[in-house]
Amino acid sequence: MPGADGASVLRAAARFLDHFTDSRRIGVAVSGGSDSTGLLSALVGAAGPDRVVALTVDHGLRRESAAEARGVAELSDRLGAHHETLHWLGGKPKTGIQAAARAARYDLLSDAARRLDLAAILTAHTAGDQAETLAMRNARGIESEGNTGIPPATLRDETVWFLRPLLHLSRQAIRRHLRAARLGWVEDPSNMDHTFERVRVRQAGVDAQGLRSSWLIRTERAKRTGEAIANRASRNEDDVFALDMAGLERDVALSCLRTLVDMAGGRDRGLDRHGVERLAEFAGTPGASRLTVGRVLLHRRGDHITIRRERRNVAQSAIEPGDELLWDGRYRIANRNRVERVAVSGAGQYGILPELSVRKEGIEVRIENLDATRICGRASRLMPVFEKSRADALAALAGRPGFGACPWTDWMSVSEPE
Repeated sequence: MPGADGASVLRAAARFLDHFTDSRRIGVAVSGGSDSTGLLSALVGAAGPDRVVALTVDHGLRRESAAEARGVAELSDRLGAHHETLHWLGGKPKTGIQAAARAARYDLLSDAARRLDLAAILTAHTAGDQAETLAMRNARGIESEGNTGIPPATLRDETVWFLRPLLHLSRQAIRRHLRAARLGWVEDPSNMDHTFERVRVRQAGVDAQGLRSSWLIRTERAKRTGEAIANRASRNEDDVFALDMAGLERDVALSCLRTLVDMAGGRDRGLDRHGVERLAEFAGTPGASRLTVGRVLLHRRGDHITIRRERRNVAQSAIEPGDELLWDGRYRIANRNRVERVAVSGAGQYGILPELSVRKEGIEVRIENLDATRICGRASRLMPVFEKSRADALAALAGRPGFGACPWTDWMSVSEPE
């Protein structure tokens, strides 16, 4: 049988390192399952144990999780790699537990990457995971940006790259590698729970498919959008954006508008299908004058469009001493005061700019010097590697440097399953 010894996993790890540009230690998210155990083993073999940090998240949702984390720690010790267990503390939701656990896992891994000064976090997503994701998204109906599946690289919170160097390999190949290395793994019982959509899709069976063309198209679209925004868009001191659509191709104009609506509105999610259709109709109707969509108000005069956050429901918040806050999904604000609690409300000409104040002797006193950073829409929270050109154009609108480059230069190599 070709690849019966699982050598493809070792080759993937070696190739990844050959195209990795950051010399710092690399984190690996390891649950104890076969995929992540195989990734850890292969990376240690290719990079050496001193270069690798194994990170296990104990969600505290199953009785066995603490023992499984100890098992990963023991394996890491045998391999010579440093290991840490990260605990999800506090109350757990009664519904949506998988989504909440996933969010907590990425938060904990990101915090660890920053604390330990890691070059990136590697996760062991496989070609099977990719196929299941594509099937689930297709079943829901893809939106106009296209279904490109799990990205090979994602920048989270503008600071931590999550990389997926085994995205082209099957789980069977990884298990062949583990058997050849005489390493065991843990089976997660949730992988057999039919209440989860992914389990049902997996057991129904889906075929892996190539995504190189889709990834290239998405990267080129982001580049064209970024260039158009750089040349035709602006943002003023009142956080009002403007776009000159004269002569722009229809699809580029719509992509620019969607991108600017996302940044101006600050929502956690992009426009739904209905919102995209309304925006497309607005963009294609020269006589249209006004549209409200995605918490954003658009005004049009000919080919010139202004875009700003609605005044309605602008966040009223407070920041405890020493804390930070993502305010209204648009500004990251730090309270550097170690004593005073700071209130944040909307201000300015349109009531959409952050204003900070503290209460002294019963009177609200405005803070003049804001420690506030304008974020770049959802790209500041989660940026697939395809989208860097678009994200950099938004950073320029915010008066900030561009996003950090992906340290893995060969990410396109995992677009085609082996």
